[in-house]
Amino acid sequence: MKKKSEGGIEVIQLLKKNWNWFILAAILLLSFYIRTYHIDYPVIGYHNMKEAHTLGEAWFMYESGDYFVDKEIYSITFSNPNGSHMDNFPLLAWIIVVLWKIFGVKIWLARLVIILFTLGAIYFSYLVVRKLFKREDIALLSSFLISICPLLIFFGRNFQYDMPALFFMMIAIYLFLCWRENDTFKNFLLFCLFLTLSALTKLSFMVIAIPILAVFPYKRLDIRTQNFKKKYIKQYLVGFFFFLIILLFLYYTEYLNKVYSIPPSINFFALENLPQLLTIEFWKAVYVYATVDNFTTLGLLIALFGLILIIPKIKKWNYRFLLFWFFSYIAYAASSPPQMMGHNYYQIPYAPLIMIMIAYSLLLIFNTIFSFVRLKPKILERLAVFACILIVIVFWYPALKLSTTRQFDTQFYGLDIAGEYINENSLPNEVVFESGHQDRGMAWHAKRRLAEFNTVEDLKKGEEELNVSWVFVYQWGFQQILGNQELQKYIYDTYSLKQVALIQSSQGNQPVYFLFKKGGSFNESNLNNMLNNRPINTKDYELTSGNFQIIYINV
Repeated sequence: MKKKSEGGIEVIQLLKKNWNWFILAAILLLSFYIRTYHIDYPVIGYHNMKEAHTLGEAWFMYESGDYFVDKEIYSITFSNPNGSHMDNFPLLAWIIVVLWKIFGVKIWLARLVIILFTLGAIYFSYLVVRKLFKREDIALLSSFLISICPLLIFFGRNFQYDMPALFFMMIAIYLFLCWRENDTFKNFLLFCLFLTLSALTKLSFMVIAIPILAVFPYKRLDIRTQNFKKKYIKQYLVGFFFFLIILLFLYYTEYLNKVYSIPPSINFFALENLPQLLTIEFWKAVYVYATVDNFTTLGLLIALFGLILIIPKIKKWNYRFLLFWFFSYIAYAASSPPQMMGHNYYQIPYAPLIMIMIAYSLLLIFNTIFSFVRLKPKILERLAVFACILIVIVFWYPALKLSTTRQFDTQFYGLDIAGEYINENSLPNEVVFESGHQDRGMAWHAKRRLAEFNTVEDLKKGEEELNVSWVFVYQWGFQQILGNQELQKYIYDTYSLKQVALIQSSQGNQPVYFLFKKGGSFNESNLNNMLNNRPINTKDYELTSGNFQIIYINV
């Protein structure tokens, strides 16, 4: 009995001593669980174009063994039929290629890697906040809110470069704060390493340098001091070395772009784009993404409330860091206004900040309320955290759930069906003429390259030079491609219909897409007769509210 009681006491003491780590572990487990939803789902969802892009790079690297040149899976051109390019340091592709060679090509493996990067970003967010405020309550509540942030749930498992870049960015912030407290060579070296990895993974994440520079201990730059000569000059030389690595990589990407005649995917700080920052349309788009998809209206308002509260505290370095992080968005947005207007995931570098400010605001409110109650400080602190979580569950959770489900339920049905049909009925060198936008998830399932054309002449040239053998027309292409009389006539005269997908509605069956193959012809007036004699296939797609069925027919 004595041994049992001693064992129980040891467990209690362990829990008391490490309670924060147990709570953090629970938060990370929750984070992992909610991000495994649709981990093995087809590439047909929200921003599937970006996921297809990154998967395509990894796929062609896996197939070709060329590890130092990325290859695009869509938007190939006559001057660059293999889609060769380099826009991000291919660390993510290297990781996936290794895993695919061991376990086979599986989409869930790629998404699992992103989930692990996301968990790492949440973990280091906790460490960053603890360094900034020296408080467990803000650090734990911040990490919890980051774990349930809609933007970081959906894109916290989508296969693209943003979450690895965020992971490296949060490590860099933490190591900078460590170096600020303890100016060792090791801390500065690791800080420079992870800041460089963040920039190489996605250059726009380099924006975190602005708040870092705002709180940099500039006294350590004084060349007259002994410390500078003995200690800091070595550290700054290391920093300069890593800066050269970034410049060399940018030079390499520019060199490849010239070799393959590729225009840059993003024109950073292009003068012609800067006036967009002064338009209502720009800030409306940013606001809509922030409130509808990413943080919800309530979340954004609470975060802004917190930012207003810390403005008078700007002389304190930790609050100054947060304020400069927020206002660095002006420079970040100026780097490429079209990207900010077109993609909600470009707000990812600011997602941890928004959640940190929400945690700060809520705790400040409830700590103020409970300060009128005569209880021990530790009890009051726990009451405040409990009240914050209760508020989140009761008042904020419905909006969080709505934003998250909206992103998961945005699906472009049938892309996988068409892609798998092409894969089974074509050669690897055959190219698909596609209608653009969000139909490019099809490319992943087809494992074939895509190209776009605007004229019959370009399509004919594509057939000759690129081996265009298929035409895939999704809903928005009905007007864009089939609404073009010349293109429609040429396609109908020289291509045969191979597959059509339909959605049942109150107005009858509505077409989702048409898939054509080179050879033969197609008469639209005979469509019903063609379909009546063919077996009808169905496929169910999973939404958060239930299943949705589409019909597809192989002709």
